[in-house]
Amino acid sequence: MHLTNERAFLEVIRFDRVGRFGQAPMNSLGVVDDEFFGRRDNWIAMADRLTSARMLSTDDAAAIRWFSAFGTLIANTDQHFGNISLIPENTPQPKFRLAPAY
Repeated sequence: MHLTNERAFLEVIRFDRVGRFGQAPMNSLGVVDDEFFGRRDNWIAMADRLTSARMLSTDDAAAIRWFSAFGTLIANTDQHFGNISLIPENTPQPKFRLAPAY
């Protein structure tokens, strides 16, 4: 946390950086849905599809459900497939983990 006379801001270490100039791979939920399912219906249904296909852990799917529930409770009408990111795992079969919310 940085405080000045007029402003306050939070500075965090970026989770999507590798080394000084590298960027870690990340995919939007939309890109993953387009590639494997082609539905783009809602976050909860997509989390279910990903876990059924063994492409996402049940813990990460539960977190996506919480994001959706929280968004609904605060009347967030911007729950599109670009607002969740997945980090691809280095495995023979497509597998992802949920990126931190930002």
